[in-house]
Amino acid sequence: MKIDCASFSRRLFAYIFDNILAFSITFMLSGFAVNYSSLDLQQVRILDLLYIAIYTWLLHNIVCLGYFTLTIGGWGLTVGKLIMGIKVIRKEKISEISYLIAFIRAFGYLVSSIIFYLGFLWALVDRNHQTLHDKFASTVVVEIE
Repeated sequence: MKIDCASFSRRLFAYIFDNILAFSITFMLSGFAVNYSSLDLQQVRILDLLYIAIYTWLLHNIVCLGYFTLTIGGWGLTVGKLIMGIKVIRKEKISEISYLIAFIRAFGYLVSSIIFYLGFLWALVDRNHQTLHDKFASTVVVEIE
């Protein structure tokens, strides 16, 4: 059975849309946290800004892990992938993905992005347009029929 792997551009636009959504959630949660903290916004120090930046970065990674795990594990796609007409399946079995595989793949997003997103750019040279996180989880992104 031949599968039609999704192009790099479709995957890229889906990822950008999903990250806009994830950043929106992150900044909303960060805003609540800063608003309800004891931080005096009139006298913010450089160290306070560093703490806020680290907290926001960690929170964003947690939001992304949750978002990508729940959506891909539940439906095989995210909101961005739905808009772009693509979904994630298991490579060997051509089947739906479990939450465990979705979590491994979501964790792989973090690894793929560590050094200038080279793990994502791998899809440009791979025959099946697989990224590093696809390789970790034995998944492939295909066009929805």
